[in-house]
Amino acid sequence: MLLNRRLNRLLARPLDRLLNHRLGGRPGRPPNDLAQACTLIGKYISLRRKMARAEPHLFGPHTGAYYRDTLKLEAEQKEMHAALEKVYGPAPPGSPRPVSVWSDRYDIPPERMKIHRKWFRENYGD
Repeated sequence: MLLNRRLNRLLARPLDRLLNHRLGGRPGRPPNDLAQACTLIGKYISLRRKMARAEPHLFGPHTGAYYRDTLKLEAEQKEMHAALEKVYGPAPPGSPRPVSVWSDRYDIPPERMKIHRKWFRENYGD
């Protein structure tokens, strides 16, 4: 039984507001959208820092330089393959395709990730 409610109401009277027991009868506070946005931004920043430590080549501050170096390596690889194809002719069918620079630099297996982080730190900094 609700003790903070008057019992001598008319039965046909509609309930115009809900009783709030948790706040002790005081009206509830509206949500603070600015505080929620600041909380979400803080969570995003902490997640971004954690990801930058885990995969610096994708989320760290030196990703732009790493990406530009990958583009340069890809251009050099295409030029090298074009020169080899010009001298030796096209590759015979059934021969293995050369490994892509992108998969070599961005699709790193978990067992090599520690070595890659160390190499990245030595070449690009923290």
